[in-house]
Amino acid sequence: MSCESTGNCRTLESHAPAVLGSFKFDDWSLLLLEDVGPKTAPPWTASLTRAVVGELAAFHESTARHSLPEWVPTPGLVASSELRTRRCAFGLEDLVACVALVGSKANEGERWIKAYGPVLAEASARLPDEAFNRTLIHGDIRSDNLRLVDGRLIMFDWPQASNFPPEFDLAAFAQAATVEGGPVPQVIANWYAERGAINPDALDAAVASIAGYFANAAWRPGIPELPRMRAFQREQLKVSLIWAAHRFRLPEPTWVNEIQT
Repeated sequence: MSCESTGNCRTLESHAPAVLGSFKFDDWSLLLLEDVGPKTAPPWTASLTRAVVGELAAFHESTARHSLPEWVPTPGLVASSELRTRRCAFGLEDLVACVALVGSKANEGERWIKAYGPVLAEASARLPDEAFNRTLIHGDIRSDNLRLVDGRLIMFDWPQASNFPPEFDLAAFAQAATVEGGPVPQVIANWYAERGAINPDALDAAVASIAGYFANAAWRPGIPELPRMRAFQREQLKVSLIWAAHRFRLPEPTWVNEIQT
């Protein structure tokens, strides 16, 4: 990522692999990056999770102090943008489609969706609200896109980077770490708050949006080239929807526990 004269270069140097060189081969453009070593997690121990989310908060706090290049997208400013659709839409029809995954609990799931789904849909639609603080976010923060090296959080694979509420990164990371055996999302959010500010309304919107994203994906057919992806997304839907219900003080959607992975 280029950060010409924005004040973000030192921040990105601390949180992204060093670029050692680049070259083109036929139609390919290749980057030579710093070797950041083997995977940090899973397993997500409490101490490791706390360290990573604390560094994530520090990254957000540091980038918030600087302007961003104009090419960094700002979802929500263009209503039809792909980023707005992917990150902020909570499709009730998608959640209804997931009911087919719960078998005998289908009726219970349909009643829950009818009663409480609109609450989450409304909240997710607020995520691009200009009233929420924005900063540079990674946009796809999860175990295979990060390393913790000597206390330094290194993030790579940045195509989803944008100028967006930092609570989106927090929500995405928290549910993914929980699915991989880490602490529950509420605890991870509390650890983030030790080093970075959280807007509760923005986090509500982000959690609802993340749940909507996995509702859109979980019921779809598997992809032969990615045989484990749907199972993981269904687990992510469970965790995200339960977390959303907790934040909005809704009855727990126990029916999601019957989703077959």
